[in-house]
Amino acid sequence: MDGTYWAADTTERYLPNTIALDAVDEALAVLNQFNRAAWMPLCQYEGEHDGKSHYRLDLIKAAALPAEYARSDRLTASRDRVDAATQSPWVVEEFVFDRHGGLVASDDSDAVHTDFVVTDVDDIRVAESAVNHDGPSDTETPAEDIAAARANAQLIVSAPQDLRYLAALLDHVCGGKDAEEIHLRGFCAHCGTALCTSAVSETLTALDGTTHCTGSPRTRGRGTTPFPHVLLH
Repeated sequence: MDGTYWAADTTERYLPNTIALDAVDEALAVLNQFNRAAWMPLCQYEGEHDGKSHYRLDLIKAAALPAEYARSDRLTASRDRVDAATQSPWVVEEFVFDRHGGLVASDDSDAVHTDFVVTDVDDIRVAESAVNHDGPSDTETPAEDIAAARANAQLIVSAPQDLRYLAALLDHVCGGKDAEEIHLRGFCAHCGTALCTSAVSETLTALDGTTHCTGSPRTRGRGTTPFPHVLLH
């Protein structure tokens, strides 16, 4: 092996003669007729030269995981659960109460209960993480318990986007669709701009990457302050 390789656009490139190249040489040395079934699909036969058979290894195929990894029963079930859930993105709101059920600031000395409520885009409650901290009988570590409840709520909020991103990334690694691929969702109700989302983000975004519009005749009276695109239903 002399370090020659070809990029996806067929540009010929070279790896320097480094320890990394030596490691590749060592890895290739274990390929032989006994494990031919594993490496042959990743190669193109280049013919006989100097009494030896020569093959060109497709590095993209070699780096990709087998497609069945992206179609495992567990991953399929995970995708189904995300698709069946209510519309995301989800948000979390923090509510702090005193002993009489009144809302107070989080640092109020009368605060005894903290709720983290997760809702979807239609304001439907998805989940709740709560902590009672009315003295040692409830908890001796209120700050730590509240921080843990906040982290749990944030995990729930982020789960749909995280799972979609990881599934799309696995598709990409397995040679399938790109995690960054955009999908047309519709048009902005205010300015008519085409809006897209991706597996990475469900934020409604124009093709130029903007997430806000400056209005139209439909939104007179709002001034020229940018506001988020709204999908036309």
